Amino acid sequence: APGVKALLARFRLWRAGPLVWAAALFGIVLAYGAALLLWSVWMGRWPDLEPFGKWAELFVYLPVILVIGGPLGEEVGWRGFLQPHLQERMAPAAASAVVGLVWTAWHAPLVWLEGSAQKGASLVSFALMVVPLAYVFAWVFNRSGGGLVLPLVLHTTINTFTFLVVPEVLAPLKDDAVSERAFIAVLWAAAVLLVALDRRAFGRPSGAAIKD
Repeated sequence: APGVKALLARFRLWRAGPLVWAAALFGIVLAYGAALLLWSVWMGRWPDLEPFGKWAELFVYLPVILVIGGPLGEEVGWRGFLQPHLQERMAPAAASAVVGLVWTAWHAPLVWLEGSAQKGASLVSFALMVVPLAYVFAWVFNRSGGGLVLPLVLHTTINTFTFLVVPEVLAPLKDDAVSERAFIAVLWAAAVLLVALDRRAFGRPSGAAIKD
């Protein structure tokens, strides 16, 4: 079917500028680093973090998280189908907001599901994180010509960092309200900057490729 072929073709689109690749690979590290800095400024001290010495284990988990940890299944829906179809009808900035809300609604039942990563989390806080992240994902998606490789890399690094690094290193901040607000502020700042500074990626409806 033409739709399936078009979807599969997105897995062959991976070319993007070095800044886009850097964001996909290391953006989540910078986001948590900025949140930690905001936390320490607000609290007047640096948090007592645990040393993290499991980098080899981290790399082992990357392909596992890609396949069964959410990214592969979700990105086919969010950036493989929903984002490009919405961008045929509205500007990417508006499409990203819709994707973020649908993405939040999709995860909402996990807040009450025993054993899930989101069990007991605040749905409002989760939405305040996911919606700006949808703009970051839209940026790497559009900047790679509508490809799925960069969103998959970004989603995998986010989930790997969140599931492995945060519990090991940032455990003292995991349930801290100040750190959560700092992280949300960093994500929204990133989304606003991307929309404001990259009009090519966000300013108009675009089913076509957007490349550097």
